[in-house]
Amino acid sequence: MKKLPPRHLRPSVRPLPEQQGDGARWNPVGRWLRREGSGAPEALAEWSERWDELESLILRVYRSDRAEPGDESEFLALRMWLWDRYPSWSEWLEPLWRESREAGEPCSQDPFDRLLRMASASDFRGNWEALQALPPAREALNRLLLEGPARPPEAP
Repeated sequence: MKKLPPRHLRPSVRPLPEQQGDGARWNPVGRWLRREGSGAPEALAEWSERWDELESLILRVYRSDRAEPGDESEFLALRMWLWDRYPSWSEWLEPLWRESREAGEPCSQDPFDRLLRMASASDFRGNWEALQALPPAREALNRLLLEGPARPPEAP
């Protein structure tokens, strides 16, 4: 396991002031893309909202260095919901995450798959490597929301 950089060199993962409260659960760019009618199918917008919830949970657990029982049940529910529908979107997300970078290197592993394969919310405690999968996943998802898939996927 790689050694973490000193805390003062780690990026801040605290929500912006405008993200406090209920807004902390939503990525502001993803929320804007969904609100402004990016032309993305409703099913993708819904998947993106659930991904935002998962991303928020991952950051919360990492920052607090603990997973509450509610975090565990929320993670399991989100993971199951996202995982069941991920095959519908993976074909469009793959070329987008492959063009992004993870920890400064070209992304070589599916970041969605890596995060959804975690067994529990507590797996994100102090897991700097898992956090590195969030930016390429976010970039790919935002680009798909912006550009939209070539054709709608089949319903799961």
